[in-house]
Amino acid sequence: MRHLFPLLLFTLAFSIARCQDHQTMKKTLSRHLREVFDVWKTDWKQKDGKYVVLNDAGNQVVKGTYSNGKKCGTWCYFNDAGLVVQKYDFDHDSLLYAAPDSATFIHTEYQIPQGADETDKVQRPYKIGGPEFGFFLLYDERDIPTTVKGQTNTAQLTYIFTVSEKGTLEDYSITIAGGTINDMVIHKSVRGLPQDAYAFSPAILNGHPVRSKLAFTVPLNVSHVDMPGTNNIVTQHPAN
Repeated sequence: MRHLFPLLLFTLAFSIARCQDHQTMKKTLSRHLREVFDVWKTDWKQKDGKYVVLNDAGNQVVKGTYSNGKKCGTWCYFNDAGLVVQKYDFDHDSLLYAAPDSATFIHTEYQIPQGADETDKVQRPYKIGGPEFGFFLLYDERDIPTTVKGQTNTAQLTYIFTVSEKGTLEDYSITIAGGTINDMVIHKSVRGLPQDAYAFSPAILNGHPVRSKLAFTVPLNVSHVDMPGTNNIVTQHPAN
């Protein structure tokens, strides 16, 4: 027991010193996400320590750690029910765990433009953090044209990403289609997005990373646009 006492004193002293050197910041990450993180008091732009992302409901969707402005260790990404859907090791750029989210409203598809046949070994591209986190990093109800908001039918909203062989986001667009709506394509700029919006893992074709397309499709219930209590999120979970 006496050997533990010096260790406890050291831990307490370290915690006090850290509190003196750091402060907690809160910042809007996107229209429906906000981040809470520690920074050095001498450099409030330098993230260092605990980091979390919260959604509109105040639920934690991301939990990780920064060290001098760089992501480190294992990060956890959660669904609406608080279950871990992805774990990513940023020290080794490695996906440790990924679970299908049966409750998600996002349908994911991918395409390799150069094509692949049945004999090819393909590893599909994916969003680091998972599709739901990726969707809410970018979703903005202001992108939905007023001509769509004035209708009552159900359509689909699709984000289409071009992912380079290095796993970077080259470009993306939004497509709205379904019901009485003719296909609408909205081209978006990749400039000025949240940092996490750029983080993908590329498709792997026969052991080699290749350029690919990744799509997130959600049901678009336009009747929800003006309903109170929905935070203007016009998507909905599909009926079971």
